[in-house]
Amino acid sequence: MNKEVIMYNSYSAAWPETMKGWVSSRGRFFGNEHAARYDGCTHHACTVCGKPALKYRTYCDACNLSREIERYQKRESREWDGESMLFSEAHNMYFESVEQVEEWVEEPSTLDDLRLIICRPIYAYELEADYFSDALPDETDDIPTWLSAAIDAFNAALKDKPPLSWEPGPYRLKLR
Repeated sequence: MNKEVIMYNSYSAAWPETMKGWVSSRGRFFGNEHAARYDGCTHHACTVCGKPALKYRTYCDACNLSREIERYQKRESREWDGESMLFSEAHNMYFESVEQVEEWVEEPSTLDDLRLIICRPIYAYELEADYFSDALPDETDDIPTWLSAAIDAFNAALKDKPPLSWEPGPYRLKLR
């Protein structure tokens, strides 16, 4: 198997070629126009109204806000239980009570403007015996009785404990 020998200074090693392409406003070369334009732009036309929208977004700020409000209005509304946290979708804030919300809200804003969502609690997770299965020898399927008793005691200690935190739930707050 004889391979051809190509010397460094030989025309066969490399030759000049004129390439056509696009250069973005950031100075990067692209072989196609779309990639160069996307790299070089900061905005594009909103898919709803055609106004400028940030490059990485589909909608302009006004259309995005309209969509968020529409999505919020489609949520089922529920009465507040007086215990759950409330979350303002509009301001990304949590509140412990309606009174706290009312103290925070400023004119000309209203409670409607906050897009309040009733939160659901997040509790500490119970342990399961499977959690320790990787630590057991290969031929052993059952955890030791002392570990099983400790898991049971831990899980029993979690009963009737308050939530660790809260997250926005599926229901909007019924205001009226």
